Amino acid sequence: TGSLVEGLDEALIGLSEGESKEFTSKLVAGEHTDENAEVSVTVKSVKERELPELDDDFAQLASEFDTVEELRESIKGQVEEQLKGQQATDIRDKVLAAALEQTEVPLPESVVQEQVDGQMQQLLSQFGGDEKIFEQMLAAQDITREKFEEDAREAAEDSVRTQLFLDSVADIEKPEVSQQELTDHIMFTAQRYGMDPNQFVMQLQQSGQIANLFADVRRGKALALNICKVTVTDSKGASVDPKEFFGEEAGAAEVEATDAE
Repeated sequence: TGSLVEGLDEALIGLSEGESKEFTSKLVAGEHTDENAEVSVTVKSVKERELPELDDDFAQLASEFDTVEELRESIKGQVEEQLKGQQATDIRDKVLAAALEQTEVPLPESVVQEQVDGQMQQLLSQFGGDEKIFEQMLAAQDITREKFEEDAREAAEDSVRTQLFLDSVADIEKPEVSQQELTDHIMFTAQRYGMDPNQFVMQLQQSGQIANLFADVRRGKALALNICKVTVTDSKGASVDPKEFFGEEAGAAEVEATDAE
């Protein structure tokens, strides 16, 4: 993190306890803002953080494990799972991007506009429907309303293009979606939104959105089936079996294809 006074961090480098140093800094507040001032700093004390010994006692204190070796193995497993997850995401995104690049997908303007309007309404609702507060939020991020709407339309076009493309793939592959797969996807989505699953299901039923969740799973399975047909190599040139991530035995229904960017 940066210091409260510009140049303070650099001035402290190399100083020992009791030593002082003067430096010039530009004031950032008060009636003399943006004026240069001479600042004197004195080191009152020097403290060093002492890390605990990485032993079995530490493992028992910091985790549910009894030994350091067990803790190391757990951390190693977590890192491996994170790397595998990122690798699966990279494979999915690159396969989908390559397929879309080679495919012409007509975009119904009404569907695109519906997504744009839906996103705008959702955002405005977060600000109580107050356009002025929304405009202030954009201004604070140095984004114009025109730029925001342009980005929203581009994102909507990408989303609609992806959905229509995968619907066509699903019509060819005809993947079967089980009740359990649909339920798992609903639970996953509810968790992502931080909602109670039962309340989320009620909202889906009232708004007639369960069919959309069904379509999400169908698209995801269609994409997974095709990813399993491609040849994949990692950055080191080693062969990667996509079925490890997207095969039926890996439980690959949750491809989240419609969220791919």
